[in-house]
Amino acid sequence: MNVVVLESAQDLKTYDDWIRSDGVGNLWQSLERKKYCEALGKETRIYALLDGTQIRASALVVIDRTTGGYSTWDVPRGPVGEGRTELLDTIISDAKSDRCLALYISPVSPLQPTTHKLQPSPRHIHCEATRLIDLTESEEEILSQMKQKGRYNI
Repeated sequence: MNVVVLESAQDLKTYDDWIRSDGVGNLWQSLERKKYCEALGKETRIYALLDGTQIRASALVVIDRTTGGYSTWDVPRGPVGEGRTELLDTIISDAKSDRCLALYISPVSPLQPTTHKLQPSPRHIHCEATRLIDLTESEEEILSQMKQKGRYNI
């Protein structure tokens, strides 16, 4: 298996299909999030652990440049998939060579121990639970899918 940065249109299409597959991805690791961060002027990279042409793990990395040529790297609600440790080894190596001051990870599920002293970021800036709502449904149908407390808060 090898780790690559996905850049071509075909690779991004494959990634989009994989990240949308049942139980794999989340909003924070989506191509839509990548486009949004780029619109804000942030650099993004999608790292993928490949087994042949099959994606096993991935991480959308949002890079924020600071003055002096330094950067911070954020992997919101990721990395995802199987083999995340090998993927993180490459990300950490690239971050170090990019003069990264901090690498923030917030995986959905716990990581296996690595040779690096990694721990999830204590920052809680990304929602831990998200839901896509079909806005073509009526207001009553949307509200009926929510718990009473959620309806009350709205």
